[in-house]
Amino acid sequence: MRKVKWLRVLTARSCGRSPIHIYLLMDSKSSNTSWFSLTDSPYPAHVLGYAADIYAPYPYMPAEEGIVSHIIKVPTPKYRDDSITTDWVILIELGSGSVLKILHVRPQVSVGDKVFLGDQLGNYVISGYFRPWSEAHMHVEVRPSKDPLRVRGGIKLLPTTELMSILRATAPIRSSEFRVTYISKSYYLVKPAHGGFLTADLGTRSYVCDFGIPHYGYGAVVGDSTATHNVHEGKSLRILDYDVGTIEFTDTYRLIFTPEAIPYINGIPAQGIGTYIFRHEVKIIPSRQLRQLNLREGDVVTLGFGYSGKCGSNHALRFLKKR
Repeated sequence: MRKVKWLRVLTARSCGRSPIHIYLLMDSKSSNTSWFSLTDSPYPAHVLGYAADIYAPYPYMPAEEGIVSHIIKVPTPKYRDDSITTDWVILIELGSGSVLKILHVRPQVSVGDKVFLGDQLGNYVISGYFRPWSEAHMHVEVRPSKDPLRVRGGIKLLPTTELMSILRATAPIRSSEFRVTYISKSYYLVKPAHGGFLTADLGTRSYVCDFGIPHYGYGAVVGDSTATHNVHEGKSLRILDYDVGTIEFTDTYRLIFTPEAIPYINGIPAQGIGTYIFRHEVKIIPSRQLRQLNLREGDVVTLGFGYSGKCGSNHALRFLKKR
């Protein structure tokens, strides 16, 4: 049996409450067993910084301990043929007036169960909320116990010093060459040919990419505290020496931008690109044109970007500017 370790990646802090830590499952021999995203999602909780999507071998209890307080079955829309039209909300009381809200998991726990870090909560479902290119994951929020279900009103999830230390130590990639590692009908995975994570540049500073652009109508990059960086609003972010969008809002650790470019693979436009924290692979959502290229696993391709005036904007961005 493989040994695992836990990395404390996120912290939720709220006035009058003890901080809640969210942990990522890590293989003892590899940092790529699991990954997560804060903003590779179109939904408001992600735009506002309250939610994380965790991609791991199984859906587990990501906090230290708690008691299952509610399991709620909810109907969903249906954006893809293989999804179900039901989802579950699992609420886990954490103490100190905080509750963990988890979605996209068919529960094997029951109300009243005490669960600890790493305990399996159930099995993933392909929720009706998932887009065709979405992979199985669990959606996680930390919320006030008195307000557990609303879309808004969550407690902001902040990167830990442990997480930022690891991200800072990873050399950003400077090559546009990527190797195809996986191909499906709905998405491709490509990995930097020379290792590292995809980063965005703003002047001399680099930020880790965490977005789905341009299809979600906004993007974010993650770095050290950006609270004093308001002077950067209105400036362009660059990836691999291409301008990809304009910074709209600085939010503690994130630079939020509106996308103004689409990705190109070998000079052919793709529908979109998705990135995740701790995942070396980049997700490419192919266009009809790109599918005709008939790429195969192992092929080396080049990634670039090109300006597009048809990227659109995520409606939830207006809530950020009101806060």
